[in-house]
Amino acid sequence: MLAADSRTGTAVRLLTLLVLARIAHRFTAAGADLPKNPALRSDRVQGVLSSTPARPIGRAPFLFRHLRTLALRIGVLCGPALLGPSACAASLVPPPPEGAGIPVDLPLVSVGSVDNPELRELSGLVASRDHEDVLWAHGDSGSPPRLFALGPDLQTIVPDWLRPRFGTGAGVVRPPWPGIELVGATHVDWEDVARIGDRLYVADVGNNGNARRDLGFWELPEPAPEAVDRARPARFLPVHYPEQRAFPGEVWEWDCEAVFSDGAVLWLITKHRRAGEIAGFVPGARLYRFDPARAGEASTPLELVARHETLSVATGADLSPDGELLAVLTYSALWLFPRPEAGDHWLSGRPWLRRLPLLRTRQAEAVAWRDDRRLLVANEDGAFFEVIVDREVLAAAAP
Repeated sequence: MLAADSRTGTAVRLLTLLVLARIAHRFTAAGADLPKNPALRSDRVQGVLSSTPARPIGRAPFLFRHLRTLALRIGVLCGPALLGPSACAASLVPPPPEGAGIPVDLPLVSVGSVDNPELRELSGLVASRDHEDVLWAHGDSGSPPRLFALGPDLQTIVPDWLRPRFGTGAGVVRPPWPGIELVGATHVDWEDVARIGDRLYVADVGNNGNARRDLGFWELPEPAPEAVDRARPARFLPVHYPEQRAFPGEVWEWDCEAVFSDGAVLWLITKHRRAGEIAGFVPGARLYRFDPARAGEASTPLELVARHETLSVATGADLSPDGELLAVLTYSALWLFPRPEAGDHWLSGRPWLRRLPLLRTRQAEAVAWRDDRRLLVANEDGAFFEVIVDREVLAAAAP
């Protein structure tokens, strides 16, 4: 659980922002000149605004006109700081609509955080095959092309022979461990990492502006985290969406942050926006299939398998070790899809939905199974939460 003072502080910040927005709206003609600031456009803020009658500017007393202006300026300048930038961004995503899945109240517990400033904006996560209780992680765009191994305590693993030079964890005075360098690789926008056998696939498929023509996967043998400080990818596997004809696209449905493996196949789940709006998230996702074994030097077209109308802004995905439950992470909820009864349409079954508390999980970006019962969710700040997925609870909730 988060500390009580942390929860209280976040609640106070949100309440302050709501009060400022209410003042600003009340003394603005129908809120028409409310600035287009993400901190003032979240569902929570807009819920307050829609229930507050506006007062025409012309009839507002002198004092209130100035109070309105001051509140607007504070909201514009301090909104992201009051909410926190990650919670502010996550609040732009609508929650799943009623009836989208089977609601379940699975336990969600804070289990620690990565204390390494070199792992900036944690974005991808997958469990190791060869190293027990080890997770592979990487940062988002703007980070160097490096992988980090996390131990059972969620701290970065430093190779034995480099421990005198680099540190990890709180209170360490040595320079932080910079991770395992992927020699020859580039990091445009890594968004997830998946594993097939003893091979890792780093997904350089982030495409916020829907204009990239260099998407692909870096494939490499899984490194030994306590023995090496660099690894050379075996190859880069370029891919593309065959349905996309223009760059940027006429529709913005060609971004992806959620990748998982099933057998020898990689799967991608897209996230959608209104065309031309980076923060204009809309419901909907596409499910694509990619077989690395069939990839060559030329770009491989991804195979469209299905669409999902209500899944909104998938930021991570992982298949349980027994292959029976697909976890798909969004900012507002954790979706658990059962293995399809026939075929490979992974989004065809009715999912279970565990809604996420935004003020705790904030901008949730990565998900990975520890085992068939324990599921880890991580946000971009490196905070980890464990969800206990009790199959009996899921069975009892199903109609």
